[in-house]
Amino acid sequence: MALEERVKQFMKDDAKTLARVEKIVDPSCKAVARAKNILLKFSVNNINKAKEIEKNINAHYLTLEEWYERVNALKKNKELAYFIAMKNQAEQEGTKFVSAPTEKEASLYVAPERKLRDKILGNLKGALETMKTCRNIINSQRFETQNSSEDISTED
Repeated sequence: MALEERVKQFMKDDAKTLARVEKIVDPSCKAVARAKNILLKFSVNNINKAKEIEKNINAHYLTLEEWYERVNALKKNKELAYFIAMKNQAEQEGTKFVSAPTEKEASLYVAPERKLRDKILGNLKGALETMKTCRNIINSQRFETQNSSEDISTED
């Protein structure tokens, strides 16, 4: 496929695609928000609930990670395609091409993709911190249980 055809392929409006992706990731984003709210009121003694939250958020993390990579790739490809199209247009018109303003235009062109990518990234980070918190709660309870059973056995 010629370069011009590839550039045209990425110069289309992806608003409908982005709306579909947002619908796909929205349940995962809401699940991460719910889990964060649960952790705010969480009793650290409830190890089973921590395990449940961690497992649930892990599944959502995987979904978010997959879509983050896809949206990020789309953003990068569209940004580059826009840049190349503007460069080619300047060459065809015989005008001087200046890359700095074109880079800014290309960045503005992919603003919807960047907005969705950053939303997903924020939720990815939130999911990761939630999983870490749950893991810390689980591990601290295990450590306390191990220490208390060692204390009991040494008293004999």
